Amino acid sequence: GCAWSDVLTVCLDSVCVTHCEEPKCTAETSTACEWDAALEECFKKDLCQHPDSGSCTADPKCKWLAGAKQCVDKPCVYPDEASCIADTTYNCEWSTVDKT
Repeated sequence: GCAWSDVLTVCLDSVCVTHCEEPKCTAETSTACEWDAALEECFKKDLCQHPDSGSCTADPKCKWLAGAKQCVDKPCVYPDEASCIADTTYNCEWSTVDKT
């Protein structure tokens, strides 16, 4: 869960990871968030559920993990605000995250 209080300015694939409480997570309307009760964390709901590498890699928002044989959402990993918010394919957000 949210156990640290570091303040980071990072490129996020969603605002979901900034929510430390289930009500805030499930109330989020800007993107599809999902609460994991076991981990007590909020995650962006997995939208890439393609069954094989062909259909997964054909979707520009998805990435195929060969080792795990799983299709996952591509992350937003930009080092600066300009390139982060310029990525409209993944709707990345530049955010200061204070997980307390």
